[in-house]
Amino acid sequence: MTPTPRPHLAGLLRRAAVCLPLILPAAAPAATLDETPSIDGLLGTAPLMGTEGAGQGVVSLPRSLGLLGAEEETLRQRAEADPRNIALLKQLALVQVRNGHPEAAIETLEKVHALAPQDAMIALDIARLVGATQGAPAARAALERFRTAAADPFPFELALVQLDHDAGATSAARARIAQMLTTAPEAQKGRLRLLLARYLLAAGDTAGAAAQVESVLVSEPANVDALAFRALFRLNALDLDGARADIAAGLGADPDNVALLRLSARGEWRAGQRDLAIERLLRAAELSLWHEDVVLDAAKALDDAGRSQQAGTLIETALGHQPDAPQLLARLGQIRLTAGDWTGAEAAAAQLRLTGSAEAISDSEKIRVAVLRGRGQTEEAFGLMRSLADQGADLGAIAEVVNHHLAKGDPAEALTYVDTRLSAAPGQPALLLMRASLSDLLGKPDAAEADYRRVVRTLPQSAVAHVALARHLMHRDRPADAEAALRAGLAERPDDPSLKMPLVEILLRRADIDGALALMEDMVRAYPDNALVANNYVSLVTDHAPLDPVRIARAAEVAGQLGTSAVPQLRDTYGWLLHIRGQHAQARQILEPVLAEIPQDAWANYHMGMVCKALGDREGAARHLQAALRSTDSSFTKAEQVLSALQALTEN
Repeated sequence: MTPTPRPHLAGLLRRAAVCLPLILPAAAPAATLDETPSIDGLLGTAPLMGTEGAGQGVVSLPRSLGLLGAEEETLRQRAEADPRNIALLKQLALVQVRNGHPEAAIETLEKVHALAPQDAMIALDIARLVGATQGAPAARAALERFRTAAADPFPFELALVQLDHDAGATSAARARIAQMLTTAPEAQKGRLRLLLARYLLAAGDTAGAAAQVESVLVSEPANVDALAFRALFRLNALDLDGARADIAAGLGADPDNVALLRLSARGEWRAGQRDLAIERLLRAAELSLWHEDVVLDAAKALDDAGRSQQAGTLIETALGHQPDAPQLLARLGQIRLTAGDWTGAEAAAAQLRLTGSAEAISDSEKIRVAVLRGRGQTEEAFGLMRSLADQGADLGAIAEVVNHHLAKGDPAEALTYVDTRLSAAPGQPALLLMRASLSDLLGKPDAAEADYRRVVRTLPQSAVAHVALARHLMHRDRPADAEAALRAGLAERPDDPSLKMPLVEILLRRADIDGALALMEDMVRAYPDNALVANNYVSLVTDHAPLDPVRIARAAEVAGQLGTSAVPQLRDTYGWLLHIRGQHAQARQILEPVLAEIPQDAWANYHMGMVCKALGDREGAARHLQAALRSTDSSFTKAEQVLSALQALTEN
């Protein structure tokens, strides 16, 4: 597992101000500041869980197809030889779109529709392609044609609503669903309410979405889609028992439901049942026909559980079914690099390059760079990266060149290089951020601030830009201006954690504990599965409200996933919470293995020292407190408390 920064709040919040690297790392996507569509955008993004609700689990055509690098002509010939093979026709359609042949893709999907005339998702994909080539009215007309010809028009009416929602008419889509509910037969109302729930959830109306789901469950208590929705709400509300009950009921009715299996994995992981969570994810990956997102989730869980070799085997198995899936190939390259398998990594990079997208080609080159470095060919590696950077489109490669100059102690040369790139791409936001960072390094704060503010003006919705400006202002000891920059960012992106975390630090500096806690509570609700968010919340409560029973109880609700984390610092936080709650013996059981992993850690030693003191172990308390006092960790802020505790041990 990747080493985790010291997560205790004081230290982590200092790091939060610099969580944006000085220069974007080589692995950073080109769209760091302004995301561009992925492969999903080729045919338009499908509904979150299908048109009909949460139970479908795997989205339709744009994401579920593989073979992205297959030759169009080869696929066409195979389809001619096997004209009723729907999966093959879908593969051909996606390759046709990728190759810039949308009309051919429409023709191919029309064949799919002829084989599956009641598949409204295929009709929706055709309409999206028609819209991309002929405009929105033509897209709607195409979908209306399918609806008119359908034996059951209802799924196509839902697809029409989805088309409107995709086009940005979200309020109209919700209104249309509400109108349909007034006239629809009872048998159709459940599906309508679940679609409305998804739209309400997307609009931020969680309460309204939950009300629609509950309405479905009143009349259909075994509705699998509704149970999945409610399980999601309960997981987000940290109601693990309730979520597990809903998931169990849903899986009892539909044991192969991919969405429920993934929700189950979330719940079991949070409960510390990691093997069961991984088992559910592996099952979901297979049932999803090796969908990239599901496979990558399972691989990450295996990595986090220390089972990296099995993660690699999973990726290789998935590639056996989807041999040209770019995300899987990129992940396989990373796995082989980590294992020092340079030949295997090169092979993955070569296959990744053949998938043809600009992002895949860039990623393949970066794998090649890493292979050269692994073999000790540093100059060749830099030459390849410089060549990639000089093409101008890959910001990560440009950042790598800048980092190369910084590593040689030459920030002025790095600045000259960025200026050169800016002359070719004037006003490029990421390059302006790089130049601002370098200006800071070279003692040119006014020039740096001008560039930071220019990026904020250009991309007011970019959290990265606001955080970079705030970081700069904090370094210049202007906390009020930094707070204003962060709040301006939050006005554009109210739920962005990268804006809230440094704002918490500013609030703590001026002793606004209630404000800081309120922000952290918002983050817990928004990111209930994020262990670092949970850790920071618990650390804040235990540091600043240890005698508040309501807040300590809430911290205990949030902290469940910390106790079983593979990261010792997170388990340390959990052990400290147990101590605050008076459970000293249980705290010691948690902290002993933590210190076996990180014996020099100041925070862990401080916590164990205080636990030992509470248990009457004077020798252990003195040993660990003295170890904490000897630490040079700049994030450790409890030296005064350590001295006081040691004095008390001496006097008693």
